Parts: sequence; structure tokens; C-alpha cells
Amino acid sequence: MLVPPSEDPIVVFTDATGKGGAGAVLIIKDLQDAFCASGHVPASFRQRLISRKTQVTPTELLVPLAAMYTWPAIMTNRIVIFYLDNDAAQGILSKGSSTTLDLNEIAGISWDVIHDLGIELGFKRVVSALNCSDSLSRGGDSPLSA
Repeated sequence: MLVPPSEDPIVVFTDATGKGGAGAVLIIKDLQDAFCASGHVPASFRQRLISRKTQVTPTELLVPLAAMYTWPAIMTNRIVIFYLDNDAAQGILSKGSSTTLDLNEIAGISWDVIHDLGIELGFKRVVSALNCSDSLSRGGDSPLSA
């Protein structure tokens, strides 16, 4: 049975690079807590993507999904707002689909997980300069370690 989401939304900033770097910052206002995660999308996965000039959009699509797999207990039955600095990824995730096969598959899996976790969500745009997960995707320090 799904429980109504808490009133305070969880905020997740995500970022990725075309070379596979990924970072996420999760902020929980009502618990006054925050978490960071970073990693790298394996080359074996990126090689399976449809060939394009850069692979930044599929990588940007993967980071919110990875965040849901990283923090499912925190996100379950909550309002979650994802902030992305990639317009294409934000649009695909908001719609839940893409006309491009590989991007559509990632969006579909993302929405399956959203449904399974009972997440009520939104995808919003953040300018890159204000995206606190930017340094994590590039192998830098956590913005929370200051």
C-alpha cells in the first residue's frame, strides 16, 4: 500500500559528463541532512548506446535513475524534485519517453522505478553554474565537505 508523500520534498541535483562522470546531491529539508554520490558510467554500457557526437544526454538520463537506486529508502513515498542542467534529459524524463530508442529505454526504466518507489516528482532545470553536483561528476570534491 502506498503511503501519501511527506510534505517536505527531497531535492536531488544531478550532473554527468559525456565521458561518463556522474554525480548527485540529495538534500532532505525535514531531516536537515544531505548526501552525495559520484561515480562513472562503465565504458561497456556507453558502447551499447546509439552512436552520437557526445553521450552526455544518455549519461544525464542515467544519473537520476542511479540516485533512485542509491537512495531508495529515502525516496520511497516521498515528493522528489530532480534538478538537471541538461535540457534534453530534463524533457525526456518529464515526458517519460523519447523518439530515440536508447534514450526511450532509459526513460522507461526510470519511470518504472519511480512507480515502484511511489515517488511523486518533478524535473526542473538548474543552470550549470548553480548545480551543486557539477564538481562530483568531474571527479571533484563533495560540495558538502566544505
